[in-house]
Amino acid sequence: MKNYRGVSESTWRLSLVCLCLILVSCAGTGSYAVKNEPKPEHSSAPNFQIQPVKPQPQIDKLIPGLAVRYIEKKFRHINEMPAEINAYAVGKPILMLNHRFSGEEPVFDSGMAREVGLWITGWIRFSKTGQYDLMSRSNDGIRVWIGENQIIDDPEVHSDRFSPKASLTVTEAGYYPLKILYFQRKGTACIEMHWKMPGEMQFSIIPETAYSHLPPAENK
Repeated sequence: MKNYRGVSESTWRLSLVCLCLILVSCAGTGSYAVKNEPKPEHSSAPNFQIQPVKPQPQIDKLIPGLAVRYIEKKFRHINEMPAEINAYAVGKPILMLNHRFSGEEPVFDSGMAREVGLWITGWIRFSKTGQYDLMSRSNDGIRVWIGENQIIDDPEVHSDRFSPKASLTVTEAGYYPLKILYFQRKGTACIEMHWKMPGEMQFSIIPETAYSHLPPAENK
């Protein structure tokens, strides 16, 4: 039996069945992709090939931890933070970035539990060559540079979460300039830095021994 334009009824029905199977398959694939969307730490990451500064800082002048400055202001985005370091007041060094705050306690020694911005600088030491993966965990916004490379950008108001990871190819062990802008708007707060060192399978908090800074008169 022939139907429209001479196509047999059985061929027409078979075509419809194939079309339905294709649509069902595509719909299933889309659902699976959304349901199994990779977490930030497992997603593809930009790769930065970095070199230590020359000359390296004098080790006998380095002080443990990172230098920090504070400003009291309500921000919604890192771009709203002043670009001039002198707009910030000097605080005590931060030895390690593994902190969560309840929303009632001050952020480090800022004296402020909310509406505060931090300008953090110093050195991070990569003790071996190879690939390092870095992530931040923050609440609220954060932006991180290694040297001239902006490697992490999670700049808006948000609850505790990991940033997308950044991969660094370290071709020479040594000290690298580190800069972090971070703000806490209100409620609870969090600022952590994590890395996965060459040859390691898991991320871990960057240890205190990896951070240092120069005295204020020499810290540019």
